[in-house]
Amino acid sequence: ERQRAEIQQWRAGVEAGLSRIVAECSSDVQAASEELKVTIQLQVRELSADIASRASVDEVQRLAERLEKDNEGLKTSLEEKATSVQLKEIVREAWKREEGHLARLQRLCESKVSSGDFASLAAVAEGKASLAD
Repeated sequence: ERQRAEIQQWRAGVEAGLSRIVAECSSDVQAASEELKVTIQLQVRELSADIASRASVDEVQRLAERLEKDNEGLKTSLEEKATSVQLKEIVREAWKREEGHLARLQRLCESKVSSGDFASLAAVAEGKASLAD
């Protein structure tokens, strides 16, 4: 009987001790839980603000496509334009052609006779005038 009473007493003490530990732990767990809730809410707000400030995937894709089109247009424009070396070569060729035309024109002018000389020559050829005239 005495042992039973001691066991009962021991059991009651253990249960009381466990109740106190559970109560202490429960309040600590509840405080930690509240602290975690507040921390999580702050992080959610920060992430929401960060997400809101970032462009969506669709926006990024549209921007990338537009930049790609612009890049292609610029590339095509650049390919169609002559480089400075090509322009210099074109000017050189045009200059040579013009010099050639000018030289031929000068030779042609030097080889031509005046209109008066030509009329005299025609008169001699037709027999209307003599070489002495």
